[in-house]
Amino acid sequence: MTGSFTSSEIADLRAQTPATGHRIHLNHASTSLMPRAVTGVMTDFIALEQAVGTHAAMEAHARDIEGVRHAVAALLNCPPRNIAFVETASRGWALALCACVSSGLRRIALARSDWGANILNASAMATGSALEVSLVPIGPLGQSSPAALVQAGAGGAVAFSLVPTSSGVAADVETIAEEARRREALVMIDAAQAVGQIPVDVSALGADVLVFPARKWLRGPKGAAVLFVSDRILAQAGPPLRDLGGGTWTGADDFLWRDDARRFESFEFNPAVRLGLGAAARLAREVGPGRIAARIRALVDLACTRLAALGAPLPMEAGDPAATGIMTWADRRRDVGALVEALRQRGIFAAAIGESQARLALEARGGPILRASVHYFNTEDEIEAFATGFAALWHI
Repeated sequence: MTGSFTSSEIADLRAQTPATGHRIHLNHASTSLMPRAVTGVMTDFIALEQAVGTHAAMEAHARDIEGVRHAVAALLNCPPRNIAFVETASRGWALALCACVSSGLRRIALARSDWGANILNASAMATGSALEVSLVPIGPLGQSSPAALVQAGAGGAVAFSLVPTSSGVAADVETIAEEARRREALVMIDAAQAVGQIPVDVSALGADVLVFPARKWLRGPKGAAVLFVSDRILAQAGPPLRDLGGGTWTGADDFLWRDDARRFESFEFNPAVRLGLGAAARLAREVGPGRIAARIRALVDLACTRLAALGAPLPMEAGDPAATGIMTWADRRRDVGALVEALRQRGIFAAAIGESQARLALEARGGPILRASVHYFNTEDEIEAFATGFAALWHI
């Protein structure tokens, strides 16, 4: 058995994930497969909501809903007061940046491989404000030099993806954060491709802002995301728009922000989806982020071994000590979309990543990429099927 799981454990995990029965899912970086532990709490809430109404159902589940914050905080190793829930990671990131700009932030440096919406929102915020935005060059695997990134953001903020959407090599977060602290810069991390596949400890990482959605490696539902903000951020102004979920209306024109991260939240949210997020966070912690990462790395190593034996090209990340569960290939001579569709015809679901998702990052890769992403509940047989299918199609 590859990794630190027994065959029976993997079988049990897959039995609790109905979608594994009819597809080889290697697209966890886009959206993973929800287990019954997640869908069950959601459907239970919806059934009660149908029977008694939304607010009555929320009252009945009040402790469970509040427990989601504690579950996510435990997964990230931070106090619950530093956790906010938002609809999307991009929205959470933008809200945090707005608050920082309102409090005097005048400079931000972003890696060119950061999530596109983060780059676009920073650029939009610079229009009509004193914010200076720098886009820092990246290497072929999507990482900026820590020194270059921090130098560009010194005295302001640095922003980057812990694992980019266009490659599977994790950033050198410790070096970036240490140097950023020395240069008095905030650290803003997009962890969409990290939480759920590798351990993420916000205290150890030195993050001031960290965001991620539920739907990817965490195996939660779409429409829920997490915003972590440090006490340093909470000491600054609130977000640009007032919402009764984030504070108290104390007078005709007076509003008192909450003193915790909930100041970034909306009064309106989907309780079923939030409960699903909590179940996903608890499952990830129960299984163990370290075990998950080891299993994923073992499956990636197996994929590389089988691809090499079949004479197929290895992913760009092969052999990199910071490689994760994302494997990518780029070849200007090939129609990546057609290759992904041909794999789908074989029951193997991967992804083609083009300019609309990672325009700046792909400049360093030479065009669109094929991305296959493995998770801990994939099997060795699925890796073999992928390697065989990929090799056959690549040689056509």
